[in-house]
Amino acid sequence: MGTPWFFNNHLLILHKIQPRENPLLIPLSLSEFWVQIHYLRPGLMKETMAKKFGDFLGQFLEYDTSISTMGIQKFMHIRIRLDATIPLKRKKKILIDKNRIVYARFRYEKLSLFCFICGKLSHGESFCPFRTRIEPSKVVFGWNISLRVVVQQQKATMSKWL
Repeated sequence: MGTPWFFNNHLLILHKIQPRENPLLIPLSLSEFWVQIHYLRPGLMKETMAKKFGDFLGQFLEYDTSISTMGIQKFMHIRIRLDATIPLKRKKKILIDKNRIVYARFRYEKLSLFCFICGKLSHGESFCPFRTRIEPSKVVFGWNISLRVVVQQQKATMSKWL
């Protein structure tokens, strides 16, 4: 419960071993995340679309319909299981009709350290295997901090006695 978990800003993946399960054969690469999907038209914020987005990002788990602001949803909120060894997805092109294209943008909640070069959760750009094969001046950062949801601090109520 409460995944994802982190230690020193690194993703921590745990698995409860079942009877007769060989611990050496368990791939520790799957973790659950809440993802916000932004820049969608209101007509696209449906559970069928949430499932499609979830399966595009990894494996769809849950659709949160409680996110709304005065009756108008700002983003779609889904829970997915994703593979940390695969690059994070940034956006998805959606064809509305023959002439209209919309790009849905993904933002991951509680996103920790990830590589800005290859987009994987398993390391930072300092330890990226691609970096060792590319001349430093030609390194391209294809991912950026915009994938991380910025948590807004709630204002604490102050006691008049403090």
